[in-house]
Amino acid sequence: MPALEVKPLLRVESPYPGLRTFEPEEAFLFFGREGQTRELLMRLADNRFLAVVGTSGSGKSSLVRAGLVPALQRGFLDGATSRWKVAIMRPGSAPVANLAVALGGKDLLPGLNRSSFGILEAVKAANLKSGENLLLVVDQFEEIFRFQRDRCEEDGGAEGQLFVASLLEAASAFSPSVYVVLTMRSEFLGDCTQFPGLPEALNRGQYLIPRLTREQCREAIEKPLLVAGATVAPALVQRLLYELADDSDQLPVLQHALNRTFQEWKRAGAGGDILIRHYEGAGTLANALNLHAEGLLPKDDASLRWVQRVYRCLTTVVGGREVRNPASLERILAVTGASDEAAQAQVRRVIDRFSDKKDSLLVLSPAGDLKPETVVDISHESLIRRWTTLKGWVGLEVDSVRWYGDVVEDALRYPAKAQTWRDPKLGYAMGFVRDGWWNEAWAKWVLKDAALPFVQVRDFLHRGDAEQTQERRRRKLQRNVLVTSLALALVAAMAAAWSYWQTVRVRADLDRMTSSEHVAHKKADDLQRSLDGIENQRKNLEAQLKSSTGPEERKALRNNSISLKFRASRFSRIGKRPRRR
Repeated sequence: MPALEVKPLLRVESPYPGLRTFEPEEAFLFFGREGQTRELLMRLADNRFLAVVGTSGSGKSSLVRAGLVPALQRGFLDGATSRWKVAIMRPGSAPVANLAVALGGKDLLPGLNRSSFGILEAVKAANLKSGENLLLVVDQFEEIFRFQRDRCEEDGGAEGQLFVASLLEAASAFSPSVYVVLTMRSEFLGDCTQFPGLPEALNRGQYLIPRLTREQCREAIEKPLLVAGATVAPALVQRLLYELADDSDQLPVLQHALNRTFQEWKRAGAGGDILIRHYEGAGTLANALNLHAEGLLPKDDASLRWVQRVYRCLTTVVGGREVRNPASLERILAVTGASDEAAQAQVRRVIDRFSDKKDSLLVLSPAGDLKPETVVDISHESLIRRWTTLKGWVGLEVDSVRWYGDVVEDALRYPAKAQTWRDPKLGYAMGFVRDGWWNEAWAKWVLKDAALPFVQVRDFLHRGDAEQTQERRRRKLQRNVLVTSLALALVAAMAAAWSYWQTVRVRADLDRMTSSEHVAHKKADDLQRSLDGIENQRKNLEAQLKSSTGPEERKALRNNSISLKFRASRFSRIGKRPRRR
C-alpha cells in the first residue's frame, strides 16, 4: 500500500467500517481480498459484462467497491487506462430513473426510456475524454426481480426488460467503452431467465465469490489494525477464526464485531493489545449486532413506535426470505403515516440516529443530508436475522400484511359471498387502522397489485364496525327488556310465595287452635263423666247409709260419702280453670 494512503486511515474513527459496505475511498482498509480482486480484473479484461455472485454476507458489494474500483483507477485492467468514470446504482423501485441519476441526472431519463441504446447515447453525450472508460456498477441486482413482480400488471414488465436490455447493449457495444458489473445473490440465478440475453451474458462473465480462507480472514482482522498502529492479541485472533468458521453472515458480521470491539478497546483507554475481554464486552460475533442495535433504541414508547414503523417499512419477506426493502424518505414518511411536522421530525430523528457513521445500521443514498428523494436502506440483511427486536417486527409486519390481504379478499366478495367482519377479527383489523399501521400509502407499498383501493377496504371495516355497534345496541336493549321482565316476574313470584307462606301459616295456626279446642272438649267430657260416676257412687252410699242399722257401718259409709264429695269438688275446680304448668 502506498505510504500516502496511510494518513487518511490514521484519522478514521475505526479501521473497520462495521455492518455497512466498504466504499472506494476506504480501499486502504480493505485486506484479505487481493486475490479475488485479481480474478475480477482477469474476467473483466475478457468480457465487459461481469456478474459478481455470492451468498448473503460473502462481501460482493465491498469486493467491487473497495477492491475492483480502486484497482481500475490504478490502471490494473489490461487493455484500459487508469482514467475511469464510475457510476454506482441500485435498481430499487425505479431502475431506469436510478440509472439516470447515476449517469448524470434525471434529465437523461427520456433518452433512457426511449430505447435500449439509452446508456450509449448518454455516454456519448457526456463526451468522455480519449482513453476514458465508464464503469457502471449495478449493486444488489436481485432487486430487479422484485421490481418485475410488483410492476408486472402495471406495465407488463416493460421497464425491467428495458433496463436489463440497456445494460447488455452498453456492455456489448464497441464504442464508447462501457463496462457493466453487477452484484447479485446466488439464490437468484434462476430468476435471470426472465430476461432475454441475460443468462448468456452470465455464462460468459460470472464470478462466484468463494469463502475466505483462514489466512485471508486473518489478514482482514490484523492488517487494518497494524496500519492504524494497534495490535490484537493472538488468542483473540484464534477465537475469531474459530467462531467465524460456520457463520453464514461471514464478512459483515466479522467487520461489525471488530468495529464494536475496537470501540470497546478505545473506551478502555486504547492501551496495549485488543484482548478477548474487549471482544466479549462488545458481545462477540454471536450477539454484538443485537446488543448494538438494542442500545440505540429510545427508552420512551412513543419514540420506539416510530423506530418500529421505519424498520417495518424497510423490510419485507420474498419467497420466505427476510430481505431489505429500501425506500425514499418521501415514501417512508407516507408509509409510516407521518403526516404532520412533529411525526416527520420523529422519522428523521430515527434515520439520523441509526445512519450515524459510527453505527451505520441504516445507509443513505446519496450520502449527506436527508432529502425527500434520499433512499434509506438497512446496511445488511444480517441485521434482520440477528437483531431479535427487528426480527419480531418483521413477523408483525408479515402478520399485518396477511390480515390486510384477508380483508381485501372479503371486501371483494361482499355482499354476495361474504359478510362484513365481526369481533374478534374486526377488532384486530380496526386496531391496525386506528393505530395508523394501515393507510393508503402503506397498502400500495406492501400490496402493489391489490385489487381494491385502501379507501374501500377501510369502508368495509367501518361498515362492519357500524353494523356491529347497532347489533350490540339492539342486543343490549333486548337484554334490558329481558332483565326487566325477569325482575318483574321475580317480584311477582316472591309476592305469591309470601302470600302462600302467610296462608299456610294461618292455616297451621287455625289447625293448632282447632286441635287444642278438640282436646279441651274431650277433657271436659272425661271430667264430666268422672263427676257423674262419683255422684252416682255418692247417691248409692247415701242410700246405703239410710238403710244401714249398725253404727260402725254408718260411720264407714259416711266417711266414704265425704271422700266422694271432696273428689267431686276437686274435679269441678279442674274443669273450671286450666292447670298451671
